[in-house]
Amino acid sequence: MRNRYVDLLRAVAIIRVVTYHTLGFAWLTVAFPAMGLMFALGGSLMAASSTVPTASA
Repeated sequence: MRNRYVDLLRAVAIIRVVTYHTLGFAWLTVAFPAMGLMFALGGSLMAASSTVPTASA
């Protein structure tokens, strides 16, 4: 089951990275640190997926 809050944070971080590289707004790195957020989300998603039971073959 997907978490809408995590999906929203991921979308905002991706939009922020694209905006930074397209328009070059340097203040975006201070206002919203996207890469740290992406690493935190990735780690939390990996931790959550490791606790989900899988079907045995």
